[in-house]
Amino acid sequence: MTEMTSDWWRASTQIDDLRPAFSRGPGRAFRLHSPGVGVEIRFPWWDHKADAREFLDWLKTAPDGGQWSDLDQAWQIDAVRSGDHFHFLDRNFDTGEVFANLSVTRDQLLRALAEAEASDD
Repeated sequence: MTEMTSDWWRASTQIDDLRPAFSRGPGRAFRLHSPGVGVEIRFPWWDHKADAREFLDWLKTAPDGGQWSDLDQAWQIDAVRSGDHFHFLDRNFDTGEVFANLSVTRDQLLRALAEAEASDD
């Protein structure tokens, strides 16, 4: 876990259909994606669904103001729960390049997560 040092989440773009997806294959076990907008937050260092369990559990139990972060080989994902929204930042830790800065309502994401988990074999 890395420490978050800014209010990056205040500038996140609201996405109404951000949803989790479980896939088979290296580097694609878990992602958050928006079919309507065509953006995604990838977790390329998670090769198995079990690798995402800590994050998924955090999503379900995160208190207002709760923060989560993971860093591996310069890929960094930060998450914040603020009120009824989750905010996600996908970036390159070494260069500072931002790939996505998105937010979604907590209720929508938790509903989509429950559906994804129920439909996963």
